Amino acid sequence: MAKYYYDKYSTNYSAWSDEKQLSTSTTKIDADAENGYEGITWKGNMYDYIGIFQRRDHGYNNILNGDLQCSYDYFNYYLEDDGWCYVNRATGGRTRTKTKGSLISTIIAEDGTYPNDGIYSDGYWYVKGALAFPIFKIKIDGGLKTSSDGWVKIDGVLRHIEGMWAKADGVLKKI
Repeated sequence: MAKYYYDKYSTNYSAWSDEKQLSTSTTKIDADAENGYEGITWKGNMYDYIGIFQRRDHGYNNILNGDLQCSYDYFNYYLEDDGWCYVNRATGGRTRTKTKGSLISTIIAEDGTYPNDGIYSDGYWYVKGALAFPIFKIKIDGGLKTSSDGWVKIDGVLRHIEGMWAKADGVLKKI
């Protein structure tokens, strides 16, 4: 498989968004209350509860503080003319994104090892660059073979080729 240069970058976070409604729902139920808190507060990078956790007809619960999204549920119970209780539930919260940071290093890896331009599972941002070793068609044992890597023998020792240069119009250029 062909090998490519990949630039490895740090990852930065954008600022948290302003608070916004993420979703809403209304459900018919056979209860008139649930456990929750009086309120919530934003602490710069996470939500926290205000008040005492107790049974109420309206309040806050289900805080989820994550890396890219922090959210909470607000609930409000009410009785309809049909005799059923209903609960309105709204999920509110804040979001942020990851962005490419500063260049850390350039590495060589097989094609597809890292994303072409994005975050890999190790948390770093990668950008795919040029081929690290040019692809050649070479006749071996009577058939054409495609190269994906190469070695040279220097003083009897095989050494891996990490890049190649060619002279074009009198100028040495990296291939």
